[in-house]
Amino acid sequence: MTPGPHVAVPTSASQAPGAGPSEPPTQRRYWVDTFTDAEGHREPGAGPPVGVLRAGTHYVFCKVWGPRRSRGDAHNHWWLLTDLDEVYSGGGPRAYVPALYLTHWGDDEAKDNDGVEIPTCPS
Repeated sequence: MTPGPHVAVPTSASQAPGAGPSEPPTQRRYWVDTFTDAEGHREPGAGPPVGVLRAGTHYVFCKVWGPRRSRGDAHNHWWLLTDLDEVYSGGGPRAYVPALYLTHWGDDEAKDNDGVEIPTCPS
């Protein structure tokens, strides 16, 4: 699948050591659509946000089971490792965003735009 016009681009100026996950567990990218902006965290659902992933088409590397996020009647425990569009001061470009904001899938699902299950991140 070809990425859309709103592809996440890493911000190289903020790649400080200890600023979050630095290397993806795999070089494979899974393309997903998000319907709203999502704040990213160094660890799934932990600590203050380190940046934001804008609504649109983005790549993710893998998923991690974490704290439940809800929006209305929808919920999801999966968190996706990706590169953020905007990095806050002191953050790093790579972070976890809630799978709750995936456009095409439901509760506790984390699949790419083609319906392929996103793999679990290695521990």
